[in-house]
Amino acid sequence: MADPEALQAPIRAAPAALSTARWIHLQGKPLTCEVVPLDPLVPDSLQHLVLAQRGDSAVYVGSACIQQGKRDDAPLLVDAGRIADPHARDALARRRRALEQERAFWTQAVFDALRADLFDSPAALARIPAGGFLTISLAPALLSVAAASARRRELCIDYIDSQLALIERSIAQALTRRRLDDRPATQQLRGFANAYQHAKARLADAAAVEDISVTRAARPDIEAYLRGAVH
Repeated sequence: MADPEALQAPIRAAPAALSTARWIHLQGKPLTCEVVPLDPLVPDSLQHLVLAQRGDSAVYVGSACIQQGKRDDAPLLVDAGRIADPHARDALARRRRALEQERAFWTQAVFDALRADLFDSPAALARIPAGGFLTISLAPALLSVAAASARRRELCIDYIDSQLALIERSIAQALTRRRLDDRPATQQLRGFANAYQHAKARLADAAAVEDISVTRAARPDIEAYLRGAVH
């Protein structure tokens, strides 16, 4: 999934980037980044294969940050099928717990929602290149998150409105530039806008139904997770 702002200027530096081209995280390194270059979805006994593959990939060429063997100036990450570095081991454990929470709170719901439209459709699957990926909007995730409570639904509608405004500005800027290389991103943004508009209509319909029926109980566990209170 992708956010429109990430598509409109792919080479623009984020606000957290220092002028020296180094990067900082104002609230600490995100857990997703902390586990890199390991993969929390792969068993510890196979992490050496993850490292070997990433060490040979174009992304890591020239960085020399993944090397075989022991070094005096760097901690040993993986040894004999186990995670040797305690910080990496702890980060992996925390990331795996976080993934389990995400699965329970929203990712499984998103997967189920996409199953009929994407995974069970040969035509839709054919749009995903072999070894590639398909970028979609955040609409399915928003619909899942919005089900937690009426307040969460309001916040998701506000977010959708902000994204629609951003998409409109981004497309207007692209039309002003009149560059052919803007077309793929512009087409994708139009698709995102369409998905957001449909999602907003569904959320508005859900709000109308709740107004004329008994309001269902909110999910305090999901609310706590979304507020970052669950660790």
